[in-house]
Amino acid sequence: MKQYDLGDWILEFDHEDEYRIIKYENSAVVIDKEREAVVLISLNGDNICIERTYYAMIYEFVKDKNIIRFRTIEEN
Repeated sequence: MKQYDLGDWILEFDHEDEYRIIKYENSAVVIDKEREAVVLISLNGDNICIERTYYAMIYEFVKDKNIIRFRTIEEN
């Protein structure tokens, strides 16, 4: 899994080679190889705002490790 730091959190993605991240302070945009926005995320204190914009994904929060896992799922 590919990991990115964002504030006190670590973002993990299941497709290591397909994504890159653009960060500004406590906000980030994750884009794929085609430059489509995959995830928009912002952290504000105890609030986490996630907006999925392209792929169907499952978000898993591992609070004790401050990890947010993003897993792509197949759509039928």
